Amino acid sequence: SIGGQNFFVIVDTGSSDLATSSACIASDCKGVHLYLNSPTLRLTTTPFTLRYISGSTSGTIAYETVTFGPFQITSQVFALVNNVANLNLPDTSASGVLGLALPNSAAIPSFAGGGATVTENIFSGLEARRRVFGLRLMREGTGESSLTFGQLDEEVVQNDTALHLVPVHANDGKTYDFWKIPLRFITVNSHLIELSASRVSSSPQHRPLAVFDTGTTLMLGPERDVANVYAQVPSAKREDGQWRVDCVEVVWLGVGFGPGEGVGGGSPVYWMHPLDVSWDEGNGGRRTGRCLGGVQVNEDVSSGDWLFGDTFLRVRELLSHLSFLNNVYLAHYGHNSTMSPTVGLLGLTDPHTALAEFAQRRDVPNPANLSTLLPALDIPSDSSLPALYYRPEHTLVWTDGLILALACLAGFVVGMGISVLFQAPRVQTFRRLRRL
Repeated sequence: SIGGQNFFVIVDTGSSDLATSSACIASDCKGVHLYLNSPTLRLTTTPFTLRYISGSTSGTIAYETVTFGPFQITSQVFALVNNVANLNLPDTSASGVLGLALPNSAAIPSFAGGGATVTENIFSGLEARRRVFGLRLMREGTGESSLTFGQLDEEVVQNDTALHLVPVHANDGKTYDFWKIPLRFITVNSHLIELSASRVSSSPQHRPLAVFDTGTTLMLGPERDVANVYAQVPSAKREDGQWRVDCVEVVWLGVGFGPGEGVGGGSPVYWMHPLDVSWDEGNGGRRTGRCLGGVQVNEDVSSGDWLFGDTFLRVRELLSHLSFLNNVYLAHYGHNSTMSPTVGLLGLTDPHTALAEFAQRRDVPNPANLSTLLPALDIPSDSSLPALYYRPEHTLVWTDGLILALACLAGFVVGMGISVLFQAPRVQTFRRLRRL
């Protein structure tokens, strides 16, 4: 609740700010519950604009009492939104966004000149070992999703010894902004695909970086890598800019994380449910026989190389440790710190069960034959992984003008070289005399 008023919000691990609709008359606010000024509101005159991978919000910065489960924050900085574009809030029944990414990616505190994110404020009152939130996203009709702070979802995991823990990547060795970790491999129908080297210079061994983002629906990656994914899917074809596959084709996509050595190096295979690898949008695939691929192209992922959205996250438990807050609130927690920001994962997809669910939901003919399509469950070794592909920085097109320009440049360089050769002895003598 914000100011004693209850709201549904989109849980977004790809942003860090709290924003809710207020005096908003845009079509994207139509029918959603709007915030009304309360006695505990402290309004500023500071404007803001937040841009997401698709859509944006703008409005005014404010401070208000925020209650989240058993946690209450008496002066939480947040965004009062009066304009929304392309967020489709009416379709989600949500009034705003609750950002749960790391605080360094927050925009609102910089607009306001200070303030902490919701996650920072909640964790400031918890013991170091309890600074954790767990997120479980379930497919519609298969159970309840959960978001827990300070503890794990006990229906899924009792303690973190069952989790594969991978340290979050720090941009410069110390700055954490998003929940991103090295992507070790992607396997499609038992074939390891070639991945592109990371465009982030600090990535370990140039491994591509995967950003976990619940505000994104699909898995998004570089065009070349996504094409490699669908090269292993016989029915895949790019149609109107989007990859589509036959709705009755089983596609097994597995992912591994970690740099390949040290803490969090080796990785289990995390399987995506075949129902998430291809989407039967509103049962539209029943009419056309073609389904939207759960992995699509996006070359504009500035925070990493891949975005792992709900199609991946909703089939597993994602646990995020924020013990790096000890570095921010050093007086309170520094001496208890034992780990950097870390993501822990526990796979929940059983291939045998998933195969039966896929056959039932998609009305697959001869479902008994699908048992031959189960993926190879072996964990790939480092030596078996394909070498990374390095993108060329520039591609030269040999035109007459370019050839003439290079010839002129070559003549200039040769001329300068001859001049330097004749002057070199004099320069060297002069330098020796100066040192004496």
